[in-house]
Amino acid sequence: MGKKCWMCDFETDLTDNDFGDHLCPNCGVMISIYGQEIKAEEKPKTTEDEWLLRIETEQKEESVKVENASMSPFFKKGMLQEGAVGKIKGEFVPSGQYNNYTGEVDFDGTVLKVSLNKTSLYNIVADFGNDTLNWKGKQIVLSVEDVENKKTNALYRGVCVWKAFK
Repeated sequence: MGKKCWMCDFETDLTDNDFGDHLCPNCGVMISIYGQEIKAEEKPKTTEDEWLLRIETEQKEESVKVENASMSPFFKKGMLQEGAVGKIKGEFVPSGQYNNYTGEVDFDGTVLKVSLNKTSLYNIVADFGNDTLNWKGKQIVLSVEDVENKKTNALYRGVCVWKAFK
């Protein structure tokens, strides 16, 4: 006698030794067969409260304490006028999902984090070199341009592009 499907009560050819997940040949629902019976009267090894407390404790231990972190806001289009000039405060480092080079720039007392797109990165590297440590103290200017993607021929209008201020 085979196992019955829990959904349609169809008697399958599955036995108690057919461990794993199987599809009912009648209705297609998943039938799982485990190697040991789970008894309702067995007490769990931990209570729900103990488990939640353990999870919260582990998450607190994994959290990173950040002290004296720079909390400068990120530059967003529209925050500055085209032609705004800023002074680079330090090294630019890869960050974020696309590893865009990001660093802090001072615009007359307002410090913003600036993330460089590829066009901006190429412009600045051409003038300041590829060692971002050497960029400290140099000035960049905001330009709004239409940028063409050479691979796809797509034209992106109104892109914020950073260039060396000369």
